[in-house]
Parts: sequence; structure tokens; C-alpha cells
Amino acid sequence: MLPFVAASVTEHSKRDFNTQPVIVSSRWDPTPEQLMTLEDLYRPGTLTPTAEQIQHITAQLRRYGKIEGKNVFYWFQNHKARERQKRRRRLESSPDEQQGDVKSLERKESGTAVDVSPPTLQTFSLELRCPLCNTILYDAAVCKLLT
Repeated sequence: MLPFVAASVTEHSKRDFNTQPVIVSSRWDPTPEQLMTLEDLYRPGTLTPTAEQIQHITAQLRRYGKIEGKNVFYWFQNHKARERQKRRRRLESSPDEQQGDVKSLERKESGTAVDVSPPTLQTFSLELRCPLCNTILYDAAVCKLLT
């Protein structure tokens, strides 16, 4: 009876080796909740978050799935670049009337722009709000919901 047991164990082992391997991806695959939260932070003016803000955002987004600080950093960097590309394409696809705007945009991005327009008062929202409770977070503050 021993040879029979050995044969069945050997056949079982062969079947294990013939199964498809589990593929583990090293890329971050954001959940819909993570994307929605990042978009909500980007829209009001958080274009380049500080290291402390990245830590806070990462802690919030961990509730919805696996994420690291570098994912948050690169998401903001890539999102800003894509917005800039969209804006440039929109200006380039418009008629000649916008041609000057394209050249102005190129000069601004290359650092050679000289703005001769009169100064205007613009307000920018530089405060970071917790998307879960909408409280304003100062410096490296952490939302009370996350503690």
C-alpha cells in the first residue's frame, strides 16, 4: 500500500505545479473612493501637497485600500501634468485668435515670461481640509477622525 500512497502524492504534486501562478502587481491600483478623495483635494487648489499633507492624505486613503505616500505624491504630480497637457491641447486646437495664448503659456512654462498685464486680485485656497469631516488642517495636524 505504500507505493500507492507515494504515487498519489506524486500525481497531486504534479497538479499543483501545473496551476497558474498568482500574479502580484507592484503598481498601485487606486480604488474609486481613493480617486474621488484625491480629486476632491486637487480641485480646490491642493496642486502640490507638502510632505505633512501627503502623510495625512495617505493615512485617510488607507481606509479605502493599500496605498503609500509615494502614490499620493506621484498622483498629484501626474494629475497636474495631465491638466497642463489638456490646457495646452485646448489652446492649440483653437483658431488663430488663441495662438498668442499658446506662446504665452510656453514662455511661462519655460520661465521666460514677462507679464505686462495689470495686476489683479486673485484668491487661492491654500488650506487643506479633511474630506471626511471638512475640518481645516493646519500644518501637520491630523484629523480627529483618523486618531
